[in-house]
Order: sequence, then C-alpha cells, then structure tokens
Amino acid sequence: GEPLPTSKSEKTPGHQNSWSGLDATASTLKTLLCTFLSFIYGWALLNACDDWGFGVMFHCSSYSACSYQSNFVYPTCVTFAFSQASSILNKCKQHDDVGFVQAVTLQINAMVLTVGWAWMNFYSTFMSDATEHVAAGEKSCATSLARWLSSRSIPSPRMFFKRRSNSKSRNWSR
Repeated sequence: GEPLPTSKSEKTPGHQNSWSGLDATASTLKTLLCTFLSFIYGWALLNACDDWGFGVMFHCSSYSACSYQSNFVYPTCVTFAFSQASSILNKCKQHDDVGFVQAVTLQINAMVLTVGWAWMNFYSTFMSDATEHVAAGEKSCATSLARWLSSRSIPSPRMFFKRRSNSKSRNWSR
C-alpha cells in the first residue's frame, strides 16, 4: 500500500502540510506592503508637485508661505490634471499584467491622496489667514467669507414654498 504518514499534520483530513497557511499570509503581506507603498509614493508625489507648484510657479518656500489665493489655484489645477490622468489610467487597468495593474492602481491612489492633501493645505492657509485678521481686528476677504459662511444655516426645503393663508392644513404651494 500507501506510505505511512510522517507528521501529525498529514494525519488530519483535508490538511496537506504545516506550511499551507503561508499563502494567505503572503497575500495579506502583499496587500499591506502595497498600502504602505501607496502612502509613501503619495507623499513623494505630493512633495514633488508642491516643490514645483509653490517653489517654481509661486516662488514660495512652502504651501504655508504662500497666500490662500495661491493655495486655491494650486489644488484646482492639481484636481483638474489628476482627474484627467486618472480617467486615462483607469482604462489601462484592463491590462493582463498583474504588476502593471498594481502600478496603475498605485499611481491613481497617489494622485487621489495628493489632491486631498492639496485641498487640505488650502483650507489650512485660508483659515490661518482668516483667524490672523480676526485677531488683529482687520477685515479681509477671507475673514468676511468665513463670517458669512458661519452665519448661514442650512435652508429648510419649506423655505422655498409659500403656505396658503386660507387653509389650515399643511398644503404647501409655490
């Protein structure tokens, strides 16, 4: 007959060997590594874009040294450029090479992170400018806009309809 089992794991039905769990662990580690790489690559892409945008185009040492107006132009341009590039790269995901598809996914993720961080930097500089002028008692466009936004409440849908004056029921009409 059959050869005798040589280990305890071979006696267990459905269990081939003691190394069979490594495939799932390797897959998990690959996913984790790709996640780490996407953030590292995202930061590298953000730093490269920031250096070009703020250093070369706006002549600032960093985003925080530029005005909030420059910080608005920058993420607007980055959003437009990266949304166009992402739509093109997304079409490339139908490629047969798994490594190529992972590289495209890594690039798209880095561009998404860069756009988000660019808008966060705009908000940060906008609010710094607004609070700086408020503390000094000055008025600026940012201060006025911040005050106006904070004074507004979300309008009720009923605000757009007039109530019929003769009716006691809740009939709303335009």
